Amino acid sequence: MAWAQVEEQERIRDSLDEELLVTGNQIAADEAALSNFDATISAAAAELEAATGSVLQANAKRGQAQEEKDEIQARWDAQMTERHGLQV
Repeated sequence: MAWAQVEEQERIRDSLDEELLVTGNQIAADEAALSNFDATISAAAAELEAATGSVLQANAKRGQAQEEKDEIQARWDAQMTERHGLQV
């Protein structure tokens, strides 16, 4: 009877050891996948930073272009006013 209990406990121990091994392997695989996610997130953050810089540059250039357009429009309006004044 005692041997039967020992054998049962050994089977339980072996089963738990196997579960621990499987769980440990799963944890290692999950950590590797998490590392891949971290790398992907870091790459996306770098791309976002570059895109943000590009947007800021584009907005600055757009602002300059708008100022140039407004200046040209003001000169055009002044010339048209002058011409209309000469025609009258």
